[in-house]
Amino acid sequence: MLKSGLNQEMKPGKTCIPSILSLATLADSLTPALIRSVSHQIKTFMFGGEDNLAALIQWLFYELARHAPALKRMQEEHATVLGSDVKCQIRSSKGPTLLSRLAYTTAIIKETLRLHPPAGSERSIPPGSNLSVTISDPATGEDRKMLLDGSCIYINHMIIHRNPFVWGPDAGAFRPERFLDEEYMARIPLGAWRAFERGPRACIGKDLAMLEAKVLLVLLGQRAREGLRWEKVGYRGMEIDGQEEVFDINVLTHQPVDGMRMRFWQE
Repeated sequence: MLKSGLNQEMKPGKTCIPSILSLATLADSLTPALIRSVSHQIKTFMFGGEDNLAALIQWLFYELARHAPALKRMQEEHATVLGSDVKCQIRSSKGPTLLSRLAYTTAIIKETLRLHPPAGSERSIPPGSNLSVTISDPATGEDRKMLLDGSCIYINHMIIHRNPFVWGPDAGAFRPERFLDEEYMARIPLGAWRAFERGPRACIGKDLAMLEAKVLLVLLGQRAREGLRWEKVGYRGMEIDGQEEVFDINVLTHQPVDGMRMRFWQE
């Protein structure tokens, strides 16, 4: 399919605007390896760009419904940076620059992703790699070495992101301000926040996802100023740290257990 589509675009005399796909492969011959690579990248964009972003949007609505002060501070930031006509500003040539200045809005997105990461990640350790880790035995407190050759390791983002030994005693609380506290963040290990994973397995669409989430929150903030209200209905969640909290279920990616049913109304 990819090869057929590219050949159609590259026909002599064809004057249509070239796609990103054809531009990306313009300087290369269509080898099987290149077609496989492009196919995998497109699947990643489609899957991550729709499924994971949809889950993030649900959790953003959920957390802002529960934390009115965060919503108010976000709206104040939008008014300061974007003024009253936010749609005009984000559509202008200055839009990307202005969105990059929304520090608290970015912190809300990062905090939501910290508490509700969209997926975990798996790593395979090839046999013969001789990779080992040192862990502490909870029964004796003694360190022991564990050989991981031939193992599959699942990186549980939820546990990492809510670890009180890393994030502090309020690790389970929604507190976007933590990402604006330079002294606090300097104490956080580099790999402790991995909503988009890290290294060669990092999400290729992370910048696009952050940009889309910022645009969504800018428009949501404006609608909230115009009287839009919302609340969680139906299942309220289990009690965690003294308050009810909806949890994720793993259906390939992490999704809210009840589909995040909400009620919206206009005041």
